[in-house]
Amino acid sequence: MEQPTEGPIMTAFVATATRRRSAFGVFCKWSFIGFNFLMLVWLLSTFGALAEGNDGAIHRATTGSAMIGTIWIFGAVLLGIVMVSTRGPLIRAGPPGGVRFVIDVSEARPPAGTRPPPS
Repeated sequence: MEQPTEGPIMTAFVATATRRRSAFGVFCKWSFIGFNFLMLVWLLSTFGALAEGNDGAIHRATTGSAMIGTIWIFGAVLLGIVMVSTRGPLIRAGPPGGVRFVIDVSEARPPAGTRPPPS
């Protein structure tokens, strides 16, 4: 990319930040993911009862789905709080200040609906 030779030049810096989890934090994260996957499988398995077609199976599947949904919501909230609280410290990556790139603002226009500065 060619840098402009005339006009004002603005330099911006971009930094990336990540979090590194401890072994316990990784366990909590995968427990949360595994719990949600198992609850989805359990919920879908109750829908198999609907294929039977009799009234008793439909009522049992409906009641079971409501029970599973309630357990899922409470478990996901509880494990989600644990997962968020076991995040590691913030780690900044890249050079100090981030990666440098140049923006040419020589042709910049003011935002719509604003007046240009007096000349």
